[in-house]
Amino acid sequence: MVPGKFFGSLFIGLTLVLSGATTNAREHTLEADANQQVSLPAADTTVVTPPEEMTEAIRAVFPESYSQFMNVSYERQDAGTGRDPEIWPKAASFLVPAKAYEATIAGELDSRVAALIGRVLRPDDAHCEDVSVGDPEDYGWMAWPDKRVRKITVTFNVAC
Repeated sequence: MVPGKFFGSLFIGLTLVLSGATTNAREHTLEADANQQVSLPAADTTVVTPPEEMTEAIRAVFPESYSQFMNVSYERQDAGTGRDPEIWPKAASFLVPAKAYEATIAGELDSRVAALIGRVLRPDDAHCEDVSVGDPEDYGWMAWPDKRVRKITVTFNVAC
C-alpha cells in the first residue's frame, strides 16, 4: 500500500509545498476525493493551476494514465516576482501502463510534456522542466487491465 492512498475508493494525493525567500519549505499533504474537492490555504493567494485542472490536463495529454496514485505538488512563489504570492504546480507524477509507454509514449514524451506545460503554466512563465520515468513495476490494482506500470514525474521548476 502506498502511503497517503486508500484502496477501495479513488483518492488522489496532493502535496502542497510552501516556501518563502527566508524560510525553509513546509510540506502539507491534502487529499482530494473523486470529485477533486480540496481546500487550499490563504484565500488571497492565487493558485496558478488548481488541482482539478492539473488532473484534467494530465488525463488530456496522457489519456493512457491511471487516475489512481496520481500526485501533484505545489509551491508558493513570492520572492522577487513583483506579483502577489502565487501557488504554482511544482511536480506531477502519474502511472501509465508499461506497454503503452513502450509502444507510443516513449517516442512522444517530449511533445506530450510540452503540451502539459502549455496547459498548466502561463505562456510567459519561466520554467526548466525535468522529466523522469521509473522502471516497470507491478501494481495490484484490480480495476487496471495492465498492472505493469511506469511512473512518469514531471518537475516544472517554475521561475528557475
